[in-house]
Amino acid sequence: MTTKSTKRPKLFPFFTTPALKFKFAIRFTHSSKQKSPSRTCPPKPASPTQAPELSPGTVLGRGSEYTLVRPLGNGGFSTVWLAQTDSKEDDVDVDVDDGASFHTALTYLSPPASNLVAIKVLTTAGERTRELSKHLRLDHPPDQLVRLLDHFTFGERQRSRRVSLPAALPVRPVPAPFPSTCLVLSLHGPTLSDLRQHLGSRWLPLPIVRRITNDVLAALDFLHFQHLIHTDVQPRNILLSLPDALSLDQSEWRFVLADLGHAVQLPHKRHPSSNVQPHALRAPEVILGLNWDEKIDIWNLGCLVYEFATGGPLFDPFFQPTPDYEAMTPAQIHLLQIIEQVGEVPQWMRDQGTKGRGAEFYDAEGTFRCPFPLQLTSLEAIVKGVWKSPSPASSEREHFCAFLRTIACIDPQKRLSAREARSKSWITTPPAYITNLIPS
Repeated sequence: MTTKSTKRPKLFPFFTTPALKFKFAIRFTHSSKQKSPSRTCPPKPASPTQAPELSPGTVLGRGSEYTLVRPLGNGGFSTVWLAQTDSKEDDVDVDVDDGASFHTALTYLSPPASNLVAIKVLTTAGERTRELSKHLRLDHPPDQLVRLLDHFTFGERQRSRRVSLPAALPVRPVPAPFPSTCLVLSLHGPTLSDLRQHLGSRWLPLPIVRRITNDVLAALDFLHFQHLIHTDVQPRNILLSLPDALSLDQSEWRFVLADLGHAVQLPHKRHPSSNVQPHALRAPEVILGLNWDEKIDIWNLGCLVYEFATGGPLFDPFFQPTPDYEAMTPAQIHLLQIIEQVGEVPQWMRDQGTKGRGAEFYDAEGTFRCPFPLQLTSLEAIVKGVWKSPSPASSEREHFCAFLRTIACIDPQKRLSAREARSKSWITTPPAYITNLIPS
């Protein structure tokens, strides 16, 4: 039911910051500092029981083959280091050991070197096997997925030593728990969060959005075939594939999905948690507390595709433009936005939503709990209002919306799989124009 007498502000993004020119390396910036609705919950603080400090020149590894060069960044569960290896082998055997969950934090390097890797060092005592165990399940992962090259434990039986490095800017030593699990991963370029912040623009040209979408779908297709759900597809976990990618033509850009720290194995051993995915990217079935599967990754990506193409979030659970919203929880606001902007929740989901956590959203008759009349619009109308593409043809926008409908589909049973989405014409059709994002 709609009403003209109680119009409420809608969630239309607008960004006017001009793009910034750059010729230097991108400095890592912790993306959680940005007040984006795509953020996850704040990470837990590091353990207060810290022992030895890591610094440039520290030599680590089972065979002392890794020399730390400089920190690349840090998250709630790890610090990430650029490291140089003296190993000449492309493949390193890995054995089951402890692992860690962490936030991805890589940066742009110039010039690249084949003997550089990223080492992630656990900074908290818990969940030491989560990410490593997921990596060890993957046999021959595709190029669109970050690869585990090696792992080792930095502990009491394996002390570190230091070597002298060429003079550089001073780096404060980073405390590390003792013992620590270290994951050696393939080195890639900046995250999409860092790239967009450096450019001063949150929207990207459609040819780049197409490439990101295709590459992330390729990574998800592989993970889903391995019965793994990523659950944390967001800009800071999508990287440019090459450390020197910004020096290449944009048509050569490729993207990599990182961070399996929150990946979930199927089948579920118990009723799946509703505390997964970044808040604004949560799928409807997660919000309602229903059973969910790998299709939540596809919804997650659909929200990002909209954000990359338009410059703003599709949903914001913390958006409260009027006092009417104060009586609603962020989850209720989120589902309200989904209903108003994408469409009605299917009957079978509403029926299940009247039980358990779903009672927060629907009454016994299956009516959505909302203190004011709904103001229904459409995904197509919203996209038209914020369209950034320089292409004058409305067919381009319609083509984009048609694809978005297939992956941002409320009903997970009708939502496309990663493999099906990759075959859609919006992905396979070459772009009619190229917009140069980075000034020369």
